[in-house]
This record gives sequence, C-alpha cells and structure tokens, in this order.
Amino acid sequence: CLSRGLGDVYKRQGLKHIDGSSLGLVESLLGFWGGHNELKRLDAKTFSGNKDLEAIFLKFNRIQNIHPTAFDGLEQLIVLDLSSNRLVKLENIFDSMRDLYKLDLSSNLIENINEGVFENLINLQDLNLMKNNLKILNPDVFKPIKTLAYINISFNKSPIKVIPAELFEHNSQLKQVYLINNKISAVGKNFLSHLKPDLELISFRKNKCVDDDIFPTNGLIERSEIDKLKNCFSDVKFLQ
Repeated sequence: CLSRGLGDVYKRQGLKHIDGSSLGLVESLLGFWGGHNELKRLDAKTFSGNKDLEAIFLKFNRIQNIHPTAFDGLEQLIVLDLSSNRLVKLENIFDSMRDLYKLDLSSNLIENINEGVFENLINLQDLNLMKNNLKILNPDVFKPIKTLAYINISFNKSPIKVIPAELFEHNSQLKQVYLINNKISAVGKNFLSHLKPDLELISFRKNKCVDDDIFPTNGLIERSEIDKLKNCFSDVKFLQ
C-alpha cells in the first residue's frame, strides 16, 4: 500500500527534468507519479536518494535516455512503468531491482534487447514489451527471469518473424504469453516441448503462419492444438 509520500504531485505538470538531489529530501517516498510530462532523460542517481520507493510511473513522456545509475539502490521497487516513451535501446538499468514484480516498457521504440538486461530481475512476474520496434528475440533474453508469469510481445511495428524454440525454456512459472500481430512466419519446431505446467495460453493471433490461440491443459497440448502451428514449425533457432 503506497500510503506515505509524494503522491501524484508531478503528474501533468509540464515537468522537463527530475532533480534527484531535491527529490532525495522527501522522506519515506513510496510512490512517484511523473506521467504525462515532457521528460526526455533520466540523469545519474535520479532516484537513488529515495530507497523506499515501491512504484515509479513515468508513462507518456519523451524519455530517450536513461543513465545506468538512474535507478540505483531501488531494492524495494515493485512496479516500474516506462510505457509510451521514446526508448530505442535498453541498457543495464534494472540491476538494483531484485524485488521488481511488474515492468511496463510498452509503446516505446525498442529495437533490440541484449542478454543480461534482465539479469537481476529475479522476482519479475509481469513484463510488457508490446508496441515496440523489436525484430529479433535472442533465445536467452528471458532466461534470467525464472519467475516470469505474464509476458506481452504483441503488435511490434518492426515485426518479429521468428520465434526461437528455446525462447521460454527457462521460464518455469509462465502462465500467459501474447505474441499477437507480429507477422510471425516461423516457430522453432521444439517450441511447444518446453511448455510449463502452469501455462494457460499462448496467443498467436494475427500472424503470418498462424491466427489462433494455443490452450495447454495441465502443461499438456492436444494434437488439435499442436496442429494450429503446423504451418509455422521450422528448424530455425535464431535468425540475424
């Protein structure tokens, strides 16, 4: 419960810069709402003086650059919303966020996610990457997020054409996967062999080789569900 702190003072204030030294003077700040402003960057140690923060909302800004130490020390952060900004690439900005539960990076311009970006997000369960410019998904990009349950990678403006077989191999707690409208034309033929017992849904709607949902039952897939991907299966693992 975010019962103490600044509340939504900075929302819709035409804010162009966050002064970390001033923000650090606010004691027991649990939530920062800075959405719908004109922020273009986050400087070094922007929030490092507010180690009690549990939620940061920065959606609908113009953020293009985030200093690697902007979020340093936020070990209690649970929710981070950076949606509807102008991020093109992801640096290792999440290293301190070991308790992060939800990360929203939707509606940015992200083109690629390097290995290691999510390395320390050991408690992340909800990841939203929809409406970016992703073209390629590295097979190991989600490997560190053992607790991942919900992921949305739908509606990419630069379509993802290939889904590697190993993409979710290490995400043992997956429940729902959304891959809608990415113009997918190939899926690694062993993709479904890595299913998890809690998996409820994989949505492949509006893609090139499939327009349907896959519904596992207790971690198992019936032949009728497998056949929905018969035009997609490929030996390909990862395309540059």
